[in-house]
Amino acid sequence: GLMPLASASVSKSALDCSRPGKPNVTLQPTACIDGTTLSFDGVNDYVTTPLTPNSTFTWIAWINTKSAAASYQSILAVPNPNYMLMDLYAGAGSFWSYDGLGGTTLGATGLAAGRWYHLAFVREGNSLINGYKLYVNGILTGQANTGIWNPINNVWIGGRSGVGQYFNGSIDDVRIYNRTLSQAEIYTNYNDGKGSYSNGPEPGLQLGL
Repeated sequence: GLMPLASASVSKSALDCSRPGKPNVTLQPTACIDGTTLSFDGVNDYVTTPLTPNSTFTWIAWINTKSAAASYQSILAVPNPNYMLMDLYAGAGSFWSYDGLGGTTLGATGLAAGRWYHLAFVREGNSLINGYKLYVNGILTGQANTGIWNPINNVWIGGRSGVGQYFNGSIDDVRIYNRTLSQAEIYTNYNDGKGSYSNGPEPGLQLGL
């Protein structure tokens, strides 16, 4: 079912750059919500959530990095030991997982600094041919096989526990689903545009920001 951040003791309207975070979803140390957009300084900002994802998921975020340098920036991350990383590196996607992804771009290249991109990272389940899929601006760009992944830690936004990899820029409209969204659903979400939020609950959505 739907678990928007409001249900996780966070209000999008009440949480901004002049107010501290509410319990359960924690902003560290100067990350803030500027309007509806998470803003990160690339030094030590990150957001923790209470959500442990499913092995089947769809992760969606609008991102706008200030730097396309050759350094890792985590968008969404599940920390070690059973890690899952949705990162940027040198203007490209960089996807890592405990079950075998080793920094593949999944076709997400040419991501320039200062521009918004819609990324949707899909995992269809365990031990599937082409079970990983990535969509950039609603278009399928890459696929990879899945192995066995049993997550035990919670999702971070904008950083990676124990490592850093702090995001430098803005992340908007983060959505974590416990199901596989179709390409049509992903394209619809992309087409809604930055800062556009769907009305009412959506099947399988566990966290919406």
